Amino acid sequence: MKKLKACVCAVTHAGRVRTDNEDNFVLNGKSTSSGELKKGSAYVQNMYEPFYFGVCDGMGGESMGELASGIACDSLVSYAKQVLDNSDDFGAPLAACLRDANQKICDEISKNGTRIGTTLAGVYIAKGKLICVNVGDSRVYRYSNGILEQMSVDHTHGQSVVDAGEASADKARNIPNATKLTRHLGIFPDEAPLSPSVCVMDDIETGDVILVCSDGLTDLVSDSEITSILSACENSQEASSRLVRAALANGGKDNITVISAYMKAEQGAVFAPIAQAVVGDKDADYSEEYMSNYGKEADRNAAIAALKETDEEDKEDTGAKTKKLAFMALIVIIGAALIVLLAFGIKALIERSGEDNTTTLPAISSTTLTTTTAPSTEESTTVDVSETESETTTEEETTRTTTSTTRRTTTTTRKKTTTTSTTKATTTSTTVTTTQAEETTTAEQESDTTTTTTAAEGETTTTTTTTTTTTTQPATSVINGVVHKQDADGAWIPVT
Repeated sequence: MKKLKACVCAVTHAGRVRTDNEDNFVLNGKSTSSGELKKGSAYVQNMYEPFYFGVCDGMGGESMGELASGIACDSLVSYAKQVLDNSDDFGAPLAACLRDANQKICDEISKNGTRIGTTLAGVYIAKGKLICVNVGDSRVYRYSNGILEQMSVDHTHGQSVVDAGEASADKARNIPNATKLTRHLGIFPDEAPLSPSVCVMDDIETGDVILVCSDGLTDLVSDSEITSILSACENSQEASSRLVRAALANGGKDNITVISAYMKAEQGAVFAPIAQAVVGDKDADYSEEYMSNYGKEADRNAAIAALKETDEEDKEDTGAKTKKLAFMALIVIIGAALIVLLAFGIKALIERSGEDNTTTLPAISSTTLTTTTAPSTEESTTVDVSETESETTTEEETTRTTTSTTRRTTTTTRKKTTTTSTTKATTTSTTVTTTQAEETTTAEQESDTTTTTTAAEGETTTTTTTTTTTTTQPATSVINGVVHKQDADGAWIPVT
């Protein structure tokens, strides 16, 4: 069920002509007539239903009109609780309120011998609806979506002529004695029946503005001007103050009282037939809930159907949200799986690339390989081999062998020099290693710096070599501890 609340601002002003302010107003239990609210001050209040407010414009001259409007405000306060508690059937308590005010004013007339009276425009808000009542020409407006609508009815001679079809509404101001009241509080029962105008609104929405005012505003500020002001205001304080200023700017010949309420509608809690199964039928007070939500005269079956439909809609919304969450979870799981598969694929490619870059070197089958260079008159070369390890596989076994990264040192001399290089190698079981006669050894060069001393000249030469040197030497071999060399026919001959 919808709940209403409002930010309400009330302002009253004596005007530019009169010294006395015969208007009074009430804000949810407090009034200017009781002295709780002071005239000449503006008041703002946040109200939550049930609440009410109203304006009374007194007549009678001097302080007598103020007395009449004060009596009416006091009656509004006295009967407010009865009206609000019976908002579905407010007729009787509202009528009792108006009769009480009228009778007390008539008693004052009889007592003082002076004719007095007052208008009344009041608003009650309860159970999501608004009840407005008026007697006389104080008005109640509703401003909604840029449109100003008068909810009250003017009890004036001019309005009676318009209602009879003798003049149009836009010409009502030009009718003689148009503002003369035909109804007000302070009329004896034998003179005329007390007949207020009542209006009920159950479609109040957030952003609507309810305006209650005395004729001190509406006689001087047209409906189009009121509309323009309300459309430019953002809150009740701004609206009330600007409307009063507009009336003062147009002459301010009468007392001016304005109450503006900026409404807000909120959806309240309603009975949930499906959820009630938790507590059981015995504990569910159906009748009270149905009457509270739909009124005493509501059809019970229709109320049950409406409530169940609302609950089913909530259930469908919950199911849709659950499906959406499940779908999102599935997407996340699929995404995570794809990421894992991609990671494994990348790992496999890296491992395969590493295998393709591995170089397998053949095993060297020798016990000790000693290479002796032949005599040379100018240059000899010494090769030092540093060891690094990699895996290799032969037909006989898997072993670790040596690949060579060569650092080269060049020694230059003018004398005959013999240099011998010895290399460590992994052995299998072979005792003879043969160096071919025309064998060529090529080593990858690294940039290095070597210092060499020449014996004959005493010179020192530093050489950095970054080229590949190829040395061709006669083949020699050690067989059973004796050095052999090959002749031109390829036969091995012991060296003596």
